Amino acid sequence: MFKTSLYIHDIKEISQEQILGLIQSKSLEKKIEGMKELIMYVSQGKANDHLLHIILKEVLLMENNELKRLLYYFLEIYLPLINDSEILLLNNQIRKDLENPNEFVRGFTLKFVSKLRSVDVLNNCYRSIKDNTTHSVGYVRRSAYYCLATIYKKVGIYEDVPKILKESLYKEMDSCCLIQAFCSLYDIDKEKAMSFAYEVANSKDKDFSLMLLDKILDKKFINCFIEDKDSEVRLKACLNILELDDEKNLLKFVEIIFNNLKEHEEYFDEVVVQLTKIKDRTDISRYVIDILQFINPYNFDMSKSCLSLAFNVCKSRDVCLVLQFIINKYKEIENMTLKNKALEILLIEYLSIFTKKFAICEKEIDDICIRNLKKDFPGLVFASLELIEILIGLSKDNQLINGLVNSIKSIKYGKIFRKTFEIIVKYAEVSHFNQIINFIEDRLKNNYFFDCLFFQKDNKFLLNFVCISLTEFYFRIPYNEDLKIKLIAMFIGFTKLEGLCDTTSKSTIFLCIRSISANVPYKQVEKKQSTKFKNIDVLTPLDIPMFNVKFTEQAEKLIDFLNCENTSNTLDNIVQLTGLSDPIYVEADVLFTRYEIILNVLLINQTEDYLQNMLFDFATSQNIRSVFLDLPKNMKARSAITKKLIFRVVDGSNGFISGSVTFKYPNENGEYANQHYTLNFSEIKTYVSDFLESKTCEPLEFKSTWKKMTWENVYSMKMLTKLSLKNVFDKFIKLVNGTIIDFKEDADILVANILCTTRQNDDIFFNVCLAKTDNFVNLECRIRSEKEDVVKSMSNVLGRVVKEVRIK
Repeated sequence: MFKTSLYIHDIKEISQEQILGLIQSKSLEKKIEGMKELIMYVSQGKANDHLLHIILKEVLLMENNELKRLLYYFLEIYLPLINDSEILLLNNQIRKDLENPNEFVRGFTLKFVSKLRSVDVLNNCYRSIKDNTTHSVGYVRRSAYYCLATIYKKVGIYEDVPKILKESLYKEMDSCCLIQAFCSLYDIDKEKAMSFAYEVANSKDKDFSLMLLDKILDKKFINCFIEDKDSEVRLKACLNILELDDEKNLLKFVEIIFNNLKEHEEYFDEVVVQLTKIKDRTDISRYVIDILQFINPYNFDMSKSCLSLAFNVCKSRDVCLVLQFIINKYKEIENMTLKNKALEILLIEYLSIFTKKFAICEKEIDDICIRNLKKDFPGLVFASLELIEILIGLSKDNQLINGLVNSIKSIKYGKIFRKTFEIIVKYAEVSHFNQIINFIEDRLKNNYFFDCLFFQKDNKFLLNFVCISLTEFYFRIPYNEDLKIKLIAMFIGFTKLEGLCDTTSKSTIFLCIRSISANVPYKQVEKKQSTKFKNIDVLTPLDIPMFNVKFTEQAEKLIDFLNCENTSNTLDNIVQLTGLSDPIYVEADVLFTRYEIILNVLLINQTEDYLQNMLFDFATSQNIRSVFLDLPKNMKARSAITKKLIFRVVDGSNGFISGSVTFKYPNENGEYANQHYTLNFSEIKTYVSDFLESKTCEPLEFKSTWKKMTWENVYSMKMLTKLSLKNVFDKFIKLVNGTIIDFKEDADILVANILCTTRQNDDIFFNVCLAKTDNFVNLECRIRSEKEDVVKSMSNVLGRVVKEVRIK
């Protein structure tokens, strides 16, 4: 409410004697400069307690307003060093300044008086303070209201202050003064302030109404503002109702909020918070399009909140409408040619979420993805590739596959190239395979390499990836002798490319050629190769069998272990983090404990070079924290090392661990460049199902605890299956690792209460209802827990139930 000044002390030092010399000068400019220096000097705690008399003698009687203002600033910060007898020296001057014709002098004098504790001085000034409450200038009146309330709280002897402030409220016309008077009265006499508030309600101006809504959180009082003439007041009142009201019928307030929110977008974050709180007890899905209307290409955070809230409240009946809206919004933003593509990427990601969850394919989405493949924005292209993979998995659309094959020659980034090739290998047909081979053969024949990423020296490791992918592709399609010959000939052509094929690349290519020639899939040849063949050169030590009996026995035991069927569960925990053709092959054995995720990482240097300064960098979801210290490592050529990495688990919700390793790689001359080579790891995903354990309790305890749980999600699914309700239910129990608390089954319906817990002791309560109609099973599942993330993560487990029981 008051003007403030900031004085910044510069580097030069000035002594107290020099400051006093400036103040005692006859020049007004020097006095002002001296007071400024004094204020900075005192604020640093350097002043002694003998300055007051000198300053008052030189400055007090001066009529200059600027000098007077500086004097009161000085007195304000010097006040702790002034005793009551010295304050009395200022008595008459303070009273005169409270009656000064200049309103700013009155204002900063009132501010100073509000900090005094001397009853004698306050008694002398009290009448002048009261008179200032009727001054014609609003700044003076505001200062007087603040001063009266402050001295009332400090001294407590002026019993008429609440009455004065309340009377001022009825007479006051200025909005700022009205707010200050009410806040002052509210601090000292809440009952009188509330009485006035209920009396005037929303009859005053907008600013005062908004202040009342901030101060008074009473449902009956707030209802008076629901139909206010100002849209911002109506919006604020409805938000307060949502925060206070525990009733289920809140839709009329939500309606008012959306009718007025467009004019006041600054309230959007608060609206999202309140709607998120009530979405579980009130169906607000009808407003999902209203929510999406606030997607703003110039406000990414708001747009992200819109999409997140819309996804959470959207019902199955609204999916097509929401999907079409997002498509139209994407087209609108796409035509704006924004440099920052973050919002476009976000929309593509949410298209992926909706498409995957509800299995909906749209021709317009296909067209968007094909257009995005031609753009030079890697983040947008990669997001589109993930969406394309989902769409092809649902519809096997040849248009999308053709678009991917045609985009190979224009790809500029290794990660995008790998993703594109992986999708092609997984879903493409023979015609696409021939198209890729013809394209590569044409480049080899005409030495036309500049538009192929995997023919560039900086990306020579991609050549291995292409060979392995094409070999996997070959074994996926029907046998074709002509295609086999063309593929082998092309691989042989790769080995003749100078500067692109090092020893590692040639070894990989020859392995692929042997695999195709023998008609044995790549993985089987690789296993056979590892057990029967050795790379021997001049420096390899002699291997004499009679001295190697112990090693042979260990090798035989290892082979028996690998061939054992019981090891399948153990091998399932191994995650491949890099490609077979990468300079460093990395895989991790993932172990889950109660509070930790342990990665036993194996690193194999597949190059003939010494790799320096290897450093790991990991990014994790919020529920996972890294607790290990990473130090630089070096790796010899053709060597392997292991590394143990430990991550702390905060809670058992879905999460991820992604990372990379950087190292220095020598060029053709054997020199190590200053730039580091970065190798990105595949993402390790963790699911709540990895941490679920069974738990039991009594039925009555289940029901009483159910009511206390904070978060609830409701899932509804319709599955086409030939399984009985009991078989579907058994699969559900197996996946959640739960204990049946209550169970009832009829001919076409099954109801049960289930309890399980995470290893971090977060209990999860299920209320499951299964109903069968013809070959369809309707699953209604209510899930409750103390943590929101745990409840949301269970959608992944329910998705696995649907996948296992539906007819394929």
